[in-house]
Amino acid sequence: MKLPVLEAPAGQNWSCHGCSKCCRGGLLITLDAADRQRILDQNWSTTDGVDPASMMVPHGRGHRLGHQPDGACVFLDPAGRCRIHARFGEAAKPLPCRLYPLTYHPSGPRIAVGVRFDCPSAVANRGATLSSQLEALRPIAPSALQGMPESVPAPMLFAGVSTDWPTFHRVLRRLDAVIAASDVPLSQRWIRGMHGLAALRKAGLGPMSGRDADTLLEGIFRGALTSAASAVTGSGNLTVVARVLLRQQVLDQARRTTVHDLEQKGRHRWLLLKAAIQFLSGSGNTPDLGAGFSKVSFNAVESMTAGTSPESDALLTRYFRVKLQSVAFCGVGYHNLPLHEGFLALALQQAVITWLARWHAVSAGRSRPVVEDFEQAIQRADHNWGHGRNPAPVLRLLVQKGDLERLCVIQRLRS
Repeated sequence: MKLPVLEAPAGQNWSCHGCSKCCRGGLLITLDAADRQRILDQNWSTTDGVDPASMMVPHGRGHRLGHQPDGACVFLDPAGRCRIHARFGEAAKPLPCRLYPLTYHPSGPRIAVGVRFDCPSAVANRGATLSSQLEALRPIAPSALQGMPESVPAPMLFAGVSTDWPTFHRVLRRLDAVIAASDVPLSQRWIRGMHGLAALRKAGLGPMSGRDADTLLEGIFRGALTSAASAVTGSGNLTVVARVLLRQQVLDQARRTTVHDLEQKGRHRWLLLKAAIQFLSGSGNTPDLGAGFSKVSFNAVESMTAGTSPESDALLTRYFRVKLQSVAFCGVGYHNLPLHEGFLALALQQAVITWLARWHAVSAGRSRPVVEDFEQAIQRADHNWGHGRNPAPVLRLLVQKGDLERLCVIQRLRS
């Protein structure tokens, strides 16, 4: 079988550093029939430190890996290493374990490789560059894309507006350049991108080719800078509805379902309902979601000024450029959204991450978020990226009221 050609985001590093966070209850490893049979054929016994009766448990219509009493994977040894890997090698592990934290998405004639930022090494940009590892990552790409057709069409540019891959990539490169422009505050880059896409939609252009296409796109986006600047100047205050919608998105991204939660479904559902009511009202205190997101005052979070430092700005820029370049924000990579709506979803994700960074900072007793708060916020939010609810209805409401642009630039959610 001919292996696909891969491409990787610029400036992103990752190597596994054996922290074993992914093996300690934060992920549910579902098994297909081949993975399950492979584990059965490995003939594990209690003398190996694994109880065969509990190493796999029913989950939905299939099975998942079992867990130890403390929530760790049943195959994690006391030293924090995978028993399957140690005994049989990496190729013997279940597919989700071999893939994590890498992502693979169709990108025309190539496959775009990305990385999940809930991995501490990814958010810290530790390890070898992804681009230097592409040959080693190629063999697993077909397994990562199993079930997808051989030829995946390009995501729509806008709702109801189809395009081809060359045009999609031209627009994507333009958006990536907008987000990468470090001479402009990141908050304003989102508005530039939104206004550029609005101008492109108004122009009603079809598929583009040749050098003139890039020149035309550059002109359209440059022409949108004036309207973007005026939008920043007249941002105004957030509506109450916008604050409620933002808090709903924050809870959707921040909540974690552990093995312990699955074992106490009734209690877990009650806690989620209680948290939803708390986030809906925005009064009193937040729930305690652990790992630095403690029970604190909603008012303290939303009254905090949340400006970024050069370090946190660089971190956020890298995070969002990885999402763009790995096509993990639209099409099959994200709720089948058009490129336009996917870009808006990333802008909303910026507001979610900033809210979470405020929360983490208040929990730590700080008056403003620092880069550590943004690191923890990104890890928490990205854990549910693509697995939560489709944000399209929320995006439509925010855009109608002009609140999405305000969320990008506003420093305080309430005075």
